Amino acid sequence: MADAAARLQSSGSVAAATEFVEELVGNDVWAALPEEARRFARDQAVTICAEVPHFAGWSPEELRLRVPFMTTVGRESSPARQRVARTLRHAGARTDMTSGGHLASVDDPDAIVAAVRWAHAA
Repeated sequence: MADAAARLQSSGSVAAATEFVEELVGNDVWAALPEEARRFARDQAVTICAEVPHFAGWSPEELRLRVPFMTTVGRESSPARQRVARTLRHAGARTDMTSGGHLASVDDPDAIVAAVRWAHAA
């Protein structure tokens, strides 16, 4: 994923943004998405290109959450996504592990419903 992020930062192209999103969610999940979802990722290329440098520039060791924060991560999510979840958990976030892949709302909707209910109650 680091290579895709570097290409995204250097080129800022729709192709690079699409490749970055594909690597983020995983090739199998990307292939299974309906064309409408893949088109949405391509349409958001400018936003994706603008956001990635900001994510790459922060120091996770300095992160301390001051509000309730919840994130989910799938058992099949990429190693990078797993590291993000561990960092957020260390900073004080509730981290729910779902049985599915990176797109838990598709793979494990019941886990997402439970997580949203928790967040709403917090």
